[in-house]
Amino acid sequence: MKLTTWEPKTDLGEARLTKEEDVKGVPALHISTKDGCTASFRTRTQLPQGRYRFEARVKTQGVVLDANDQRAGAGLRVSRYRTGQKNTGDRDWTPAVFDLDVKEGQGDVELVCELRADKGDVWFDLNSLKLSRR
Repeated sequence: MKLTTWEPKTDLGEARLTKEEDVKGVPALHISTKDGCTASFRTRTQLPQGRYRFEARVKTQGVVLDANDQRAGAGLRVSRYRTGQKNTGDRDWTPAVFDLDVKEGQGDVELVCELRADKGDVWFDLNSLKLSRR
């Protein structure tokens, strides 16, 4: 399932959230902070019980995590799961995955592309964002 409807959300700090193309023309969700943030793009979907994989290509530039924040990182996760990937520093497009189990009757699932860091930029390749059943 391709994921195309994303809403920006800033929980803490200052962040810039945009939909744009990177320097090579890759359409992406971009989150940037200079002073620290917890910010994300989110989408909701209804899923039947089962095992799923949420995946995308992710690129980071200058991402520095707060060493005292166990949940810090740049990457994918699902709402209610507190920890995602710990992508940091400068990385060109890299595959990221988040595996999840949907329980019977759980229904609505919120997928999250997140930056929780002291500073830096993260891009999520829009063409690669997808959810598949495992």
